[in-house]
Amino acid sequence: MDGRRYGHKGLYLWLLLGIVIYSVFTFGFMLLSEQYTRHLNIDSLEVSEIQREGNTFTTLKNWGGTGIYIQGDKKYNYICMELGTVDKPSVNIRLHSSDRIDGIENASYKELYLTAGKNRLKPDSGSCFYIEIYDSSKPVFTLDEVSLRMSDLPVYALPQSALFFAFIWLGLYFVGRYAGIRCNNIAGSLVTLAEGMFALLMIMILIFAADTDFNSILMPLLPPAVLALAVLYARHACAGVRARIFIPVVFAVMLAVMVYVGHSMLSVIQTDLGTVYYSAWEAAKDGKVSTEITGMEAYRFFMESSNNDYFVRYPNNIPLLALLKTFYGLLKHFSLDAGDELSNFMSVLLNIVFIMAGVGFGILAAKNFFGKKGAVIYTVMAALFVPYYINACRFYTDTFSLPFVSAAIWAYSLAEKERTVPLKGGILSKIKSSPYTAYALMGVFIAAGALIKGSVAVIAVAAVIQLLLKSLKNVKFAAVMAAALVAVSCVWSAYESGISWLDTSQKDRYAFPVTHWIMMSLDTSVKGKYSQSDFEYTDKYTSKAKKQKADIRRIKERLAGFGSVGVLADYELERAAALWCNGSYMQDNHIAWGIEKGAIYDVLTPGREYYPVYKVYALLYVFCMYIFAAAGALAALKAPNADSAMFLRLTMLGAMLFFAMWENNPRYLLNFTPVFMLAAIWGLEAIKDRYISKPGHPIKGEI
Repeated sequence: MDGRRYGHKGLYLWLLLGIVIYSVFTFGFMLLSEQYTRHLNIDSLEVSEIQREGNTFTTLKNWGGTGIYIQGDKKYNYICMELGTVDKPSVNIRLHSSDRIDGIENASYKELYLTAGKNRLKPDSGSCFYIEIYDSSKPVFTLDEVSLRMSDLPVYALPQSALFFAFIWLGLYFVGRYAGIRCNNIAGSLVTLAEGMFALLMIMILIFAADTDFNSILMPLLPPAVLALAVLYARHACAGVRARIFIPVVFAVMLAVMVYVGHSMLSVIQTDLGTVYYSAWEAAKDGKVSTEITGMEAYRFFMESSNNDYFVRYPNNIPLLALLKTFYGLLKHFSLDAGDELSNFMSVLLNIVFIMAGVGFGILAAKNFFGKKGAVIYTVMAALFVPYYINACRFYTDTFSLPFVSAAIWAYSLAEKERTVPLKGGILSKIKSSPYTAYALMGVFIAAGALIKGSVAVIAVAAVIQLLLKSLKNVKFAAVMAAALVAVSCVWSAYESGISWLDTSQKDRYAFPVTHWIMMSLDTSVKGKYSQSDFEYTDKYTSKAKKQKADIRRIKERLAGFGSVGVLADYELERAAALWCNGSYMQDNHIAWGIEKGAIYDVLTPGREYYPVYKVYALLYVFCMYIFAAAGALAALKAPNADSAMFLRLTMLGAMLFFAMWENNPRYLLNFTPVFMLAAIWGLEAIKDRYISKPGHPIKGEI
């Protein structure tokens, strides 16, 4: 196929994809808009100082004091008024908006005008409106239709949005063509699309996140930091470092520092973590979780419920509960109890074991991907990552799922390496290693991690997509991984159904459906974070089916309430910036729980002397990490390949899409940090090969 024919074909495919994307989002929004449009009966409208005959309105006064009252049942974004005839070219009005009809004449207003035909008025936030005729004359007009809409009228929205989307979409195509991006098959086109989506989304998130309280310090430091790290990696990193000595020493130092920080930051155990902690001790000592409400439950500030019913509502925390129950079953033989500070510290030590296991598997994966140099770089990155240390005292699902993420990536790296270079020594070689064994291990690790933190499942989705894009023959490896994942999930389901220390008889009454968290993600009042009002809304329904139906109804209402796809996209990018670029992974919210606040708190507590230093460092770290990951995706656009680097970035893209419709909480990303670090190293390698070192040199240890 010659270049000209390919260019036309590529353009047609790009246009077709754009039409599909635009149609799905736009017409989906239109359907929601029509569902949440309230058409008002003109005869029922309340008026002031207006004579009305049918649908003809005659104003009795000029310069205000006369108008039409409109009361809605919820907040609307648009008022649509269709005037049949008007006795003058335009009628000047003041549009008042309020949440209450009482005293709305004195509420804030916008100065607008009405003409014959369709009029689209966009009020300020509110559910009650007063259209005050504020004109020099006493206009007469006929009113044919009045409606309240959450989303814009298609006659206004479609032409503008279609032109804007076409400009951006075609612009991306021609920029890509100019940059030399070419794809000669479907798989390559899909890889390019995934890499491009990841790079674009990450860049947009970083742009939105740049507007922080510390941007005056962060932004001047960011370019030189990125440049210095790229040059250092390419020319000087790990020169002469003896990995066999360096890695164990740094690992040991990390462990010692983590133990010290964990002990220094022992915290009062509250909220969900407190519920899991005290319930696990109950089950370990009494043989069951309490079904009585004592008024001392760790979450009593949020809901009135027994510890048992908490887990019926949120069964996702049962795996962690079972793990800690087993651990505390051992501790009780040493006369420890839930109220002992030593029990708290022993839980911290167990947490540190999981964190360091995550670091260890990440180092092994980096060695398989990049050789000894990669292992050393990953060790340094992990050692300099402050959130690992400050999360030592918070032994919750974010850290307990961490080693399963890095172990899954390690198993993947083994599988890919075994398919190209036979392994010599190591665990898998002793059990007659093969890609099948490695992918089975990967499925086991993903399943175990997903039981603790459901979002881990995106790794499996990314792996399946990457394997099939690489070759359809890889379906056998994807099937092995999926089979192992399903097997572990089935074993857990069988175990959970037979648990005797939890009473799940009221499961249908209390269990929350997945739709609850999707609904919370669309709550603009809290930017998609935890919402007490949303909890109470879902909890009041008496069955899981009713909860789900109510949540879906509110999801539709909130989507329509954005008014347009553009407003929704802006909201999602703001949420994503707060999620991905928090830096401390939300530990700012938990620092105040410390039992004895020593010198460490002067660095970690907002408002203290050294806090800006810590915060800028944390922000610099994540910004640089994401910039290098995005750079790797951009570098891959010219030569798309469904390789290991693409798999890591596809996992990040999956996490982006998942959390775009989930409760917003930065600590939910902590377990994915091994993926971020490895993707950043791939980006550094791409920068080195393209811009700093001689091109064409393969990555050491590349698979």
